[in-house]
Amino acid sequence: MKLERSSVENSLQKILTFLLPNLPVANAHASEFITTDQWQMLSPGIQHELLRMTDEQLRRLPLDAHTAYYCCGGIDNKAGDDDDNDHVRSSSSDCYGARTDDGGHDVNDGGDGGTGELNIANIAHHMEELRLDVGNGGTDNISNLDTVKTHSNKEDPNIEETTAETKYSISELSFLSDLFSCVQGCSIEGSGLCVTVQEFIQGIGHSDHSQFIGAFMNSKKSHEVEVMCSICAALHEHTGCDLVLDFGSGKGYLGNQLVLQHSIPVIGVDARSVNTTGAERRKLILSKQWEGLERNFKIAASGRPKLTNKEKKKLKASITDKACTNNGNATLNESKEARFVPCTKFIDKNTDFMEIVNECFLEIVDNKLLYVTESSGPMNNGRQQPPESDGAPNICNNLSHENCVNHLENGKLTTENSHVKILLTGLHTCGNLASASLELFVHSPVFTSLCNVGCCYHKLQEQFRTRKVVDNEHENIKAPPVDPGFPMSQFLKQRGISLGNTALNLAAQSVHRVAESSEPMQGSKFYPRALLEVLVSDLCPGFDLSRSSHRKRLQKAKSDYDYVRAACNELGLSDMISDDHIHMYLKKYSDARHKMAAFVQLKTTLAPCIEAVVILDRVCYLLEQEAIREVHIVKMFDPLISPRCYGIIAMK
Repeated sequence: MKLERSSVENSLQKILTFLLPNLPVANAHASEFITTDQWQMLSPGIQHELLRMTDEQLRRLPLDAHTAYYCCGGIDNKAGDDDDNDHVRSSSSDCYGARTDDGGHDVNDGGDGGTGELNIANIAHHMEELRLDVGNGGTDNISNLDTVKTHSNKEDPNIEETTAETKYSISELSFLSDLFSCVQGCSIEGSGLCVTVQEFIQGIGHSDHSQFIGAFMNSKKSHEVEVMCSICAALHEHTGCDLVLDFGSGKGYLGNQLVLQHSIPVIGVDARSVNTTGAERRKLILSKQWEGLERNFKIAASGRPKLTNKEKKKLKASITDKACTNNGNATLNESKEARFVPCTKFIDKNTDFMEIVNECFLEIVDNKLLYVTESSGPMNNGRQQPPESDGAPNICNNLSHENCVNHLENGKLTTENSHVKILLTGLHTCGNLASASLELFVHSPVFTSLCNVGCCYHKLQEQFRTRKVVDNEHENIKAPPVDPGFPMSQFLKQRGISLGNTALNLAAQSVHRVAESSEPMQGSKFYPRALLEVLVSDLCPGFDLSRSSHRKRLQKAKSDYDYVRAACNELGLSDMISDDHIHMYLKKYSDARHKMAAFVQLKTTLAPCIEAVVILDRVCYLLEQEAIREVHIVKMFDPLISPRCYGIIAMK
């Protein structure tokens, strides 16, 4: 699906309308749960509903908020085409802002401070108003609202059965269910702006029938490389690119696979020499093993456990013949063009990428060039006769004579005059690296297509983030932007949007993994750290715990007491915090563990919303550029296997 700038901006606006009022919750730090009384950030209605949930219900809460039947969108769909349902949907509170009546006019009476914002703290107030005066109807509409909820269960017995099992039906959790209906529409999938891998590949007129031969990779990396390879191969063919530049290539998993399986030349650029060395080592191992790996794959695919020597020779010959067909008279491993070249280089906005191409793939440049001579040179049948080869590269057909002579002297092409087309790709480019990739794609003419999957949102440098400076006046000032990676789009820059480090860290949480985890819930695990915080705050005023990390100790501690006691000893506070103090605080805040677990689970429901803002900001940035022809968001990976699963694909 080709994205339009207006639809992306509309989705961003809707998400921000819901998310910005809830950023204080998203940025609430777990260690300060007790000291700052974060539980009171939630409305009494939501507090009550969260405390009624079992541990299993809480564990699945973030995922169910985005997928479960009890959100109003799912219930409405289950309820059929009842006229009353349509009335309630059209006249009820808008999930993204002010409530409207049937005519589309605001019905905001200032109950939430006149902002019309729907946030976690005032959702209970909105729901109470909704019950009192939905649309124009008063008590009749209260009946209609209840009819939607009860009628849905009568219409579909499966819903009633599931509700009885989970113990939190739409009627029991009216506050949370309406909040979650907003959450659903504030994710990438909820906004309806992404497509699947198959939909994208078919959309550009291609089909992927190649069989993936994974080797020397764990299951997660194998899954990611398989999908990324199919996308890059389709893009390479669709756009007619000459080669792929893998930005932040790491150990060369993707680059080597593109070369060996799809015969696509790849330059792998990484700033760390240790990664480049690892990529070279992997390249050497695979080049020796690939023929055998391919043969074994075909044997396994045939279903035969063993081949005779004659059959093995025949299969080996067929593989060799196929490689020769793909690469002229050379086998795949001998091919000069279809090879992976790792390169250690720090990339910035001033990097000359044609210089890298000239260094790594001169033969590709040669194929784009043609020897010429001066106009007085020898002619053959009315055409210029090329001089004898002296080792200099050919010159592009479309260059002027002056430029031809220029390049013959320099022995290479430059970015300004190159006709080389490069696909810029990056698999899980970290933090600002993803933003830099997009900027390089936009500003460098050699890049004609892009395939990028970002990660590590918490490492993004935010342009408008403020930081606290401790001085005599305890002022908050703006931190100086250091190569900011967020926001990128003018749409968000004009609004001065900042999300906060804790919120960006939250965006990296996988609601799918949280639901499937067998470990204690995150909030419950952080309870001892929150207890330590309040102990030190109360008994050792002025002591700064912000720079103290005790996560490893937290993982090793056998009990809450053991953790707090060991941490106090390590911090030199054993004289000020006695065992009696610890036991007293453990008893005083015994109910905080379950509250903290519930709070963190509820906060995690915001993770896909925050991720959506980051991704849509990047998409919006691309769509703001005149040179960009089309942009797509593709759900590339299984989020349970690879949580950062959304890729941005663009073409000039």
